[in-house]
Amino acid sequence: MMGLTKHGSAHLGALSTVHSTLPSRRSDLDSARAVPPDMNGSAGLDPKRGKSPDAVDALPTHIIEKIVSLIPFPSLLTARALSSYWFSSFSWEPPHYSSLQEQVRSVSRNWTTFCPTFVTKDHELIGFDKVRQQWTSLLPLTYFPLQSSVCQFSGYGSSLEGPLLCANVNAGSCCSLLETYFKVDLFITNVITREWKILPPRPVMQHPTHVQVLPSSTAGGYKVLTLTHPVSSEFEEGGSDLIQIYDSGRDAWELVPTDVTSSYLEDLGGVFLNDKYYVLYRNEEIAGLGRNVVIEHITVYDVHGGLCRRIVLDSLPLNPGNLDYEFGIVKVTGSVMLVVVANSLSVDEEHSACPMHHHNFGEMAIRCVSANSIMVFELNPETGDFKPVATGPPCLAKNVSVDQMIGHESRIYFAGCVPHSSVLFYDLQQNQWGCLPKPMVGVCSSHSIAYCFAFEPGLDPFVRV
Repeated sequence: MMGLTKHGSAHLGALSTVHSTLPSRRSDLDSARAVPPDMNGSAGLDPKRGKSPDAVDALPTHIIEKIVSLIPFPSLLTARALSSYWFSSFSWEPPHYSSLQEQVRSVSRNWTTFCPTFVTKDHELIGFDKVRQQWTSLLPLTYFPLQSSVCQFSGYGSSLEGPLLCANVNAGSCCSLLETYFKVDLFITNVITREWKILPPRPVMQHPTHVQVLPSSTAGGYKVLTLTHPVSSEFEEGGSDLIQIYDSGRDAWELVPTDVTSSYLEDLGGVFLNDKYYVLYRNEEIAGLGRNVVIEHITVYDVHGGLCRRIVLDSLPLNPGNLDYEFGIVKVTGSVMLVVVANSLSVDEEHSACPMHHHNFGEMAIRCVSANSIMVFELNPETGDFKPVATGPPCLAKNVSVDQMIGHESRIYFAGCVPHSSVLFYDLQQNQWGCLPKPMVGVCSSHSIAYCFAFEPGLDPFVRV
């Protein structure tokens, strides 16, 4: 069974033994799903016996629940298919089955983290098991009716934090351009309990450029942060950037205006760290002598006060030559990292490219970077300086994209931008480059995946949405 450790197999074997009389047909599971809870939330209970009609008397329920709780994720979810009782035990419906959930919570911090994790075009979550060193099919996301309307979990408009997945909801092809941009709902779901909902309307309903699920200081709660660059109905500059924060405890949004305007800039990604949101922007303008002037900078948003400051990337040791640079931002080991991918230009691209002067480059460049390489810099948030951390990998880094990059613990992962390509990584603690096995499906195609995440299912697996 996929994902089981040696101990997990033993636990599941014991569970199968004591449940040898349980129905295993798909129809039983379907009928369990079809039975809604009554007004007291007692879905599937026998009112005379006070327990599930599928329950086995061979062992006390709390013993069986203990066995189930020790099964590692995602094999734990297999218990859900054993009977209607176990299926209901994973439900978000309160509170008849909280006993099993408390048992699971007590050990869930030891669950494996899957990174990187992708949502495939078929709405399935697959991830790399860091312990077993293999790709694993985790769970389907086909249980909610809005799956075809969710915007492919694309760009920075989606976020996965613990079991909570949040994304923009597509208004649909029947809606006008104004409706699809100026009235965008947000959807959130717990992928373990399968509870989902549309979040309440925000003060400003324009399309959010960034969506980020944040942990809450309140137990069992969460927050959602959005960043919006307002525009007018004519899609012209519409004022200062807006931060909006949803608090699940209050079921309400807070609007935080800022003192910067970025609607005219190209957004290259962002990360959240210590109540600050770091967003990387690019501004390209036509300067004298027909040259394009490209300036990258990081805007640091204070998510509480709305005050911002800009860090211009004018001190990086780069040399343009015939290279095309991609910039990305990622959080790893509690620090903000700037990643630069140097791609070589083809002969046709060199001849067709407009003359360009890069603000970050110039005569003071101290190092010529080779083509198809990656540079990592650490940002000092106090001084705005960048410290070189690594340049590599030892082999050519072809088809690497900063759009498919994620940081977790001490590693930065780079997914490819072509089908069936491998996933490259750099480990900061070990100062080592490496490569993961190729995923089981073509997840590294822009047509097959949405975005990559770090999936930590053990972070409060039964949190209510």
